[in-house]
Amino acid sequence: MRKAQLILFLLFVTNIHAQEKFSFKISKDSTLSYVLNNIVETKKFETHTFLIQLFIVSNLSGSARMPDCEVSDNIYITTSEFDEYPEHHLFVLKDIYAARDNISFKENKDGTVNLKIDYYDRVLKKNRSRFYNISFNQIKEAIN
Repeated sequence: MRKAQLILFLLFVTNIHAQEKFSFKISKDSTLSYVLNNIVETKKFETHTFLIQLFIVSNLSGSARMPDCEVSDNIYITTSEFDEYPEHHLFVLKDIYAARDNISFKENKDGTVNLKIDYYDRVLKKNRSRFYNISFNQIKEAIN
């Protein structure tokens, strides 16, 4: 009986110890590493049927082509189903200038979402707005 208890105890301790080990693998994906290291803001919006997440990623210094080495941003937009094994989609809006604090969402009755981005137009030197209609698997620029 003592042997059985000792064996069970050793199996229990070994099992706990085995769960504490972690292994790390170095990723060679430099693009993903750049994106993750340069996320400056995230936003999340849930509809009745899918989830939208925005990751605003800062570009290199001087990318805005403005004085003082200002930067533009890329906006990564992901959509995901609410499911045990969800389908995901990724979209990218590139070289948006001065839009970080000026992003808003509005859900439509048809299940799509309007995304509004207020930004600074470097060429016209004025504030402007862009509108996008987002469904689960597609983004279309809306004309307003």
